[in-house]
Amino acid sequence: MVEGVRCDHLAFRSPHVDWQIWIQEGKEPLPRKLVITTRDQPNAPQFSVTVTKLDLEPTFTPQTFSFRAPSGAKQIEFLPLATR
Repeated sequence: MVEGVRCDHLAFRSPHVDWQIWIQEGKEPLPRKLVITTRDQPNAPQFSVTVTKLDLEPTFTPQTFSFRAPSGAKQIEFLPLATR
């Protein structure tokens, strides 16, 4: 159970990382929780996320993806890519 939702729990192992995922049962098998454990680092750090709100029909306007530089921002020059 994740946040009161019945889920299937799957766990996977590899030499360096273990990960687990909880997938909601039923007509919409959506991910509800993910845990990643880094096994090759001291103390095996973990990342965990629980999904509580999913919007399966989001709406976007062109402004959603438009960039507006903040006041005082300056563009920086990048070095050209090296060619082989």
